Amino acid sequence: TLFPYTTLFRSGFGYWLAIIPGMSITFWPPNGLYIAVLMLSPVRLWPWWIATAVAAELTCNLFWFRNSGLGALGFTAANAIESAVAALLLRPFFPDPVRLRTLKQVIALLVLGVGVAPAVGAIFGAMVHVGIGKYDFPTAFKFWLIGDATGVLVALPLCLVLFEAWREPRRPTSGEVTEAALVLVFLVAVSLITM
Repeated sequence: TLFPYTTLFRSGFGYWLAIIPGMSITFWPPNGLYIAVLMLSPVRLWPWWIATAVAAELTCNLFWFRNSGLGALGFTAANAIESAVAALLLRPFFPDPVRLRTLKQVIALLVLGVGVAPAVGAIFGAMVHVGIGKYDFPTAFKFWLIGDATGVLVALPLCLVLFEAWREPRRPTSGEVTEAALVLVFLVAVSLITM
Protein backbone atom coordinates (compact mmCIF):
# COMPACT_ATOMS: atom_id res chain seq x y z
CA THR A 1 0.00 0.00 0.00
CA LEU A 2 0.90 3.66 -0.17
CA PHE A 3 0.78 4.20 3.61
CA PRO A 4 4.34 3.16 4.57
CA TYR A 5 5.72 5.95 2.40
CA THR A 6 3.57 8.66 3.99
CA THR A 7 5.09 8.83 7.46
CA LEU A 8 8.56 10.21 6.74
CA PHE A 9 7.19 12.33 3.90
CA ARG A 10 4.65 14.02 6.17
CA SER A 11 7.30 15.18 8.62
CA GLY A 12 9.79 16.25 5.96
CA PHE A 13 7.08 18.07 4.02
CA GLY A 14 6.14 20.06 7.10
CA TYR A 15 9.76 21.17 7.52
CA TRP A 16 9.70 22.99 4.18
CA LEU A 17 6.49 24.82 5.02
CA ALA A 18 7.91 26.97 7.80
CA ILE A 19 7.05 30.42 6.50
CA ILE A 20 7.79 32.59 9.54
CA PRO A 21 11.51 32.62 10.37
CA GLY A 22 12.13 30.84 13.65
CA MET A 23 8.53 29.61 13.86
CA SER A 24 8.16 26.03 12.67
CA ILE A 25 4.42 25.69 13.33
CA THR A 26 2.89 27.97 10.74
CA PHE A 27 1.25 25.64 8.17
CA TRP A 28 1.11 21.94 8.96
CA PRO A 29 -0.73 19.75 6.38
CA PRO A 30 1.11 16.61 7.55
CA ASN A 31 -1.52 16.16 10.26
CA GLY A 32 -4.21 16.02 7.56
CA LEU A 33 -2.32 13.12 6.01
CA TYR A 34 -1.86 11.55 9.45
CA ILE A 35 -5.62 11.75 10.13
CA ALA A 36 -6.46 10.37 6.67
CA VAL A 37 -4.18 7.36 7.18
CA LEU A 38 -5.85 6.61 10.52
CA MET A 39 -9.36 7.08 9.11
CA LEU A 40 -8.63 4.76 6.19
CA SER A 41 -7.05 2.07 8.37
CA PRO A 42 -8.79 -0.43 10.65
CA VAL A 43 -8.56 0.65 14.30
CA ARG A 44 -6.50 -2.48 15.09
CA LEU A 45 -3.72 -1.03 12.85
CA TRP A 46 -3.70 2.40 14.50
CA PRO A 47 -0.95 1.52 17.00
CA TRP A 48 1.27 0.53 14.06
CA TRP A 49 0.61 3.77 12.15
CA ILE A 50 0.98 5.92 15.24
CA ALA A 51 4.27 4.20 16.15
CA THR A 52 5.55 4.63 12.59
CA ALA A 53 4.56 8.30 12.53
CA VAL A 54 6.10 8.86 15.97
CA ALA A 55 9.41 7.36 14.83
CA ALA A 56 9.43 9.48 11.65
CA GLU A 57 8.45 12.68 13.44
CA LEU A 58 10.96 12.17 16.24
CA THR A 59 13.68 11.75 13.66
CA CYS A 60 12.60 14.91 11.83
CA ASN A 61 12.23 16.88 15.07
CA LEU A 62 15.73 15.97 16.18
CA PHE A 63 17.58 16.34 12.88
CA TRP A 64 15.66 18.91 10.81
CA PHE A 65 14.05 21.12 13.43
CA ARG A 66 16.92 20.55 15.90
CA ASN A 67 14.55 20.34 18.87
CA SER A 68 15.76 18.98 22.18
CA GLY A 69 14.85 15.40 23.07
CA LEU A 70 12.12 16.60 25.43
CA GLY A 71 10.77 19.06 22.87
CA ALA A 72 10.80 16.45 20.11
CA LEU A 73 8.92 13.97 22.30
CA GLY A 74 6.38 16.61 23.31
CA PHE A 75 5.70 17.87 19.80
CA THR A 76 5.43 14.33 18.49
CA ALA A 77 3.01 13.39 21.27
CA ALA A 78 0.90 16.50 20.62
CA ASN A 79 0.59 15.64 16.92
CA ALA A 80 -0.20 11.99 17.68
CA ILE A 81 -2.88 12.96 20.19
CA GLU A 82 -4.38 15.52 17.81
CA SER A 83 -4.52 13.08 14.90
CA ALA A 84 -5.92 10.22 16.98
CA VAL A 85 -8.59 12.51 18.49
CA ALA A 86 -9.59 13.72 15.01
CA ALA A 87 -9.78 10.20 13.60
CA LEU A 88 -11.79 8.95 16.60
CA LEU A 89 -14.22 11.87 16.41
CA LEU A 90 -14.64 11.61 12.62
CA ARG A 91 -14.92 7.82 12.41
CA PRO A 92 -18.70 7.67 13.11
CA PHE A 93 -19.34 10.05 10.21
CA PHE A 94 -17.28 8.03 7.70
CA PRO A 95 -18.41 4.40 7.44
CA ASP A 96 -16.28 1.96 5.46
CA PRO A 97 -15.24 2.50 2.77
CA VAL A 98 -14.25 6.02 3.80
CA ARG A 99 -15.53 8.58 1.32
CA LEU A 100 -16.14 12.31 1.62
CA ARG A 101 -19.62 12.61 0.09
CA THR A 102 -22.23 14.30 2.28
CA LEU A 103 -22.79 17.73 3.77
CA LYS A 104 -22.93 16.08 7.22
CA GLN A 105 -19.42 14.69 6.63
CA VAL A 106 -18.11 18.07 5.49
CA ILE A 107 -19.55 19.78 8.56
CA ALA A 108 -18.10 17.06 10.84
CA LEU A 109 -14.73 17.46 9.13
CA LEU A 110 -14.82 21.23 9.62
CA VAL A 111 -16.01 21.21 13.23
CA LEU A 112 -14.17 18.16 14.57
CA GLY A 113 -11.19 17.75 12.22
CA VAL A 114 -10.40 21.42 11.61
CA GLY A 115 -11.74 22.88 14.87
CA VAL A 116 -11.70 20.57 17.87
CA ALA A 117 -8.71 18.32 17.13
CA PRO A 118 -6.26 21.13 16.24
CA ALA A 119 -7.32 22.96 19.43
CA VAL A 120 -6.47 19.83 21.44
CA GLY A 121 -3.10 19.57 19.67
CA ALA A 122 -2.47 23.29 20.15
CA ILE A 123 -3.02 23.01 23.90
CA PHE A 124 -0.47 20.20 24.20
CA GLY A 125 1.94 21.80 21.70
CA ALA A 126 1.81 25.18 23.44
CA MET A 127 2.46 23.50 26.80
CA VAL A 128 5.56 21.88 25.31
CA HIS A 129 6.73 25.24 23.94
CA VAL A 130 6.30 26.80 27.39
CA GLY A 131 8.01 23.83 29.05
CA ILE A 132 11.13 24.09 26.89
CA GLY A 133 11.12 27.90 27.05
CA LYS A 134 10.68 28.46 23.32
CA TYR A 135 7.47 30.56 23.18
CA ASP A 136 4.82 31.79 25.57
CA PHE A 137 1.51 29.86 25.66
CA PRO A 138 -0.72 32.35 23.75
CA THR A 139 1.78 32.75 20.90
CA ALA A 140 2.44 29.04 20.53
CA PHE A 141 -1.24 28.14 20.87
CA LYS A 142 -2.28 30.66 18.21
CA PHE A 143 0.31 29.58 15.64
CA TRP A 144 -0.15 25.87 16.33
CA LEU A 145 -3.95 26.15 16.04
CA ILE A 146 -3.83 28.19 12.84
CA GLY A 147 -1.10 26.04 11.30
CA ASP A 148 -2.76 22.72 12.06
CA ALA A 149 -6.31 23.86 11.27
CA THR A 150 -5.34 25.25 7.86
CA GLY A 151 -3.09 22.26 7.18
CA VAL A 152 -5.85 19.78 8.01
CA LEU A 153 -8.38 21.83 6.03
CA VAL A 154 -6.18 21.61 2.94
CA ALA A 155 -4.73 18.11 3.30
CA LEU A 156 -7.43 15.90 4.83
CA PRO A 157 -10.14 16.31 2.16
CA LEU A 158 -7.51 16.12 -0.57
CA CYS A 159 -6.05 12.91 0.88
CA LEU A 160 -9.47 11.30 1.28
CA VAL A 161 -10.37 12.09 -2.32
CA LEU A 162 -6.98 11.00 -3.67
CA PHE A 163 -7.01 7.72 -1.75
CA GLU A 164 -10.55 7.04 -3.01
CA ALA A 165 -9.47 7.74 -6.59
CA TRP A 166 -6.48 5.44 -6.11
CA ARG A 167 -8.64 2.62 -4.70
CA GLU A 168 -11.49 3.03 -7.18
CA PRO A 169 -10.13 4.52 -10.42
CA ARG A 170 -12.72 5.91 -12.83
CA ARG A 171 -12.98 8.49 -15.56
CA PRO A 172 -14.18 11.91 -14.39
CA THR A 173 -17.53 13.14 -15.68
CA SER A 174 -17.74 16.26 -17.83
CA GLY A 175 -19.25 18.10 -14.83
CA GLU A 176 -16.27 17.16 -12.65
CA VAL A 177 -13.82 18.30 -15.33
CA THR A 178 -15.68 21.60 -15.64
CA GLU A 179 -15.71 22.04 -11.87
CA ALA A 180 -11.97 21.31 -11.63
CA ALA A 181 -11.24 23.77 -14.44
CA LEU A 182 -13.29 26.50 -12.73
CA VAL A 183 -11.51 25.91 -9.42
CA LEU A 184 -8.15 26.11 -11.21
CA VAL A 185 -9.13 29.36 -12.95
CA PHE A 186 -10.31 30.78 -9.62
CA LEU A 187 -7.07 29.81 -7.85
CA VAL A 188 -4.94 31.32 -10.63
CA ALA A 189 -7.01 34.52 -10.56
CA VAL A 190 -6.72 34.84 -6.77
CA SER A 191 -2.98 34.17 -6.98
CA LEU A 192 -2.51 36.84 -9.64
CA ILE A 193 -4.59 39.36 -7.71
CA THR A 194 -2.68 38.81 -4.48
CA MET A 195 0.79 39.03 -6.05
